[in-house]
Amino acid sequence: MRNLIMMAAGALLSTSLPVSAVPPQSDAAKKGLDVLRRSAAALKELETASYQAEVSGTGWMADRVLRVKGRGVLGRRTESGAEPFRMILTLTTTDTNERIEYEIGTNGKVHFVKDLQTHMVYENEDEGVFGPHGEDMKRLLMHVYTDPEPFSAAIQSGSVKLAAQENVGEEPCKSVLIKRKHGPAEKWLISKRDWLPRKRIRIHPNPDGKGAPGTTELMVTFLIHNPRYSKDPFKVVVTEPFIRVGGFAP
Repeated sequence: MRNLIMMAAGALLSTSLPVSAVPPQSDAAKKGLDVLRRSAAALKELETASYQAEVSGTGWMADRVLRVKGRGVLGRRTESGAEPFRMILTLTTTDTNERIEYEIGTNGKVHFVKDLQTHMVYENEDEGVFGPHGEDMKRLLMHVYTDPEPFSAAIQSGSVKLAAQENVGEEPCKSVLIKRKHGPAEKWLISKRDWLPRKRIRIHPNPDGKGAPGTTELMVTFLIHNPRYSKDPFKVVVTEPFIRVGGFAP
């Protein structure tokens, strides 16, 4: 009899307590996580990536983001966390529409800028050598390609959702929305063919709290996985008419 009473009391308590503090995942969340896991597995096989890229802004962010287009190669991060890369790019200022053409890069230790208009070459171990537009130019780097644990935070949080399919150029892509505790939400367009990301869209709420959000977008096209090079692609080569000069890029 005592056992029956205890069982009945336990059953009563179990019906009165919440089942779980964590709501069950929706089908869209499960599918979004599956896409991110597939992409993470593909990214870990990527040692180098050659691609074309374009950075732009929309909405209220349009005038706050310099337009940058370029092509180049990005390598796996070194043990120190450095990211070897080389990019030939064109930067367009938002106020004067001035076009600046540079080749920039680093082997992880020495950074360089080639001004393709003045033929000046700036080299330094200090990243300041990239000059006042350095951060704008480095927005062409798809950092997730070199991340040792790609999408790990999003996968652990589960705050993701599969959205409608979209194309990047002619590349059919899965679309995954990621919400973050800190920082803007992101939408990633990930190729259905090789599971590598082709576009990252950061969604920035309007500062007035009422207007439409703005976005900053990085789009990748003509992606080549693990290209082979006969020479080190991250080593600066200076030949005529280029000349080395001191200081940082203006």
